[in-house]
Amino acid sequence: MSLLAPIWFFLSALLALGYCFYKSPGNQDSWRMLVPERLLNWLQKGQSVPTQRFLPILLASILALALASPAIRTDNDIYQHTEGWLVVADISKSMTLDDVTPNRLAAMRDTALAIADHAAAMPLGLIVYAGDAFLIAPPAFDKQVFIKHVSLLEHGLIKSEGSNPTRALALASSIIDGSDILNARVFLMTDTGGIGDKTAAAITNLDKLGHRTDILLFGRGAAAAGAEWDPDAANALSRQTGSTLVAANAFGQVDLEPLQLDHKPGGGASLTPSAIDIVDWKNQSHWLLLGCIPIFLLIFLRDIQ
Repeated sequence: MSLLAPIWFFLSALLALGYCFYKSPGNQDSWRMLVPERLLNWLQKGQSVPTQRFLPILLASILALALASPAIRTDNDIYQHTEGWLVVADISKSMTLDDVTPNRLAAMRDTALAIADHAAAMPLGLIVYAGDAFLIAPPAFDKQVFIKHVSLLEHGLIKSEGSNPTRALALASSIIDGSDILNARVFLMTDTGGIGDKTAAAITNLDKLGHRTDILLFGRGAAAAGAEWDPDAANALSRQTGSTLVAANAFGQVDLEPLQLDHKPGGGASLTPSAIDIVDWKNQSHWLLLGCIPIFLLIFLRDIQ
């Protein structure tokens, strides 16, 4: 329950307090000290002064409360974007390797900016991860915030070393749910570090919720020994989850055509009325006004007696 015009509520409260004040013994009609009570009640048509005041003040209080516009809303009355994109970027130490030109991290930044160019009028957000994951730019229509943060991505922003894409995808799921996006596309940008069964489970969970995950690889296998690079694991992850997998070439360029960024989800289905639930506050003032009718009748009957 919410009041759309709460200032009128204070007037209602003042009227109620005013009635309580006049009802106090200190404000009783001084005629009661001079005229017998039975005679005074007859002269006042059987009504005491506080009782005479009660109905008009009650009526005014209810009318003021009605003007405050009490309103309710249902749990389903939520505005939702039809589609939104979320870039999940790996900024772990292995992303600084230069087996692609100029290095994996720079190639990833360029690809993220290219994805922003295709986002058009859709909300776009950014999550970064290493040993932990953080939301850097919430999904928003203004791409300038996204572009600014992508341009500043570098290793060391996250103090926790390592590579945990599962944690990042779980965070992505939470952000999508909180943003009320119906169909999200998640772009997992990685060098395969940390990929495993838990990563597949996280992508599968997103898929069950109606969201799509694409995997973008950065690396060429010419890195130092022990560096994060396992294209076989990435291919297995793609097959297991049904995700589209694309990899950067030696110059760090990624062919975005297989991702079909210019196509809408669901084969380009148009927006239907059921896709968006507009917030609808339902004013309840009419119920209060209906309650005023018997009070009007009581006042009318009292005056004609």
